[in-house]
Amino acid sequence: MKESKTNIYAILSLIFAFVFFPLGFVFGIIGLYQIKRTHEHGKGLAAAGVIISSLAFIGTIIIYSV
Repeated sequence: MKESKTNIYAILSLIFAFVFFPLGFVFGIIGLYQIKRTHEHGKGLAAAGVIISSLAFIGTIIIYSV
């Protein structure tokens, strides 16, 4: 029986969402695509990375527009 592993891009997405949000967003999108194709675990991690990166981007735009 083959074990299903967690997608590495999903993990990196969540990490980089806090460190460098553009990369977190890209890794999240790549992770979601791969998870859909390969049925690996980590869909929630990738989605959280995309959401947090998006919120960081919006926050950055708001801060610099004031």
